[in-house]
Amino acid sequence: MKYPRNSWYLAAWARHDKLDLSETSNDVVKPFILAVPQAELDRLRARLDLVRWPDAETCAGWEQGVPLERAKAFIEYWRTQYNWRRCERC
Repeated sequence: MKYPRNSWYLAAWARHDKLDLSETSNDVVKPFILAVPQAELDRLRARLDLVRWPDAETCAGWEQGVPLERAKAFIEYWRTQYNWRRCERC
């Protein structure tokens, strides 16, 4: 497989042989704590309120990407219904 010189793959591979794994342990699980500041959620909601929608697609289906109505429904869900605090408690 051929990758461009500036690809993320090559950057990751270049660091691969420089990693020191001698002190890592796969049997230790560290908890991940999700804590999103309210100011960030407010900023996200404000940005979602300002989405500029393109014109409708010129063809049906997914040929031009995500159908506009699906994208609108997804953004509306994130803007008004997604519960970040419930996600943080999980």
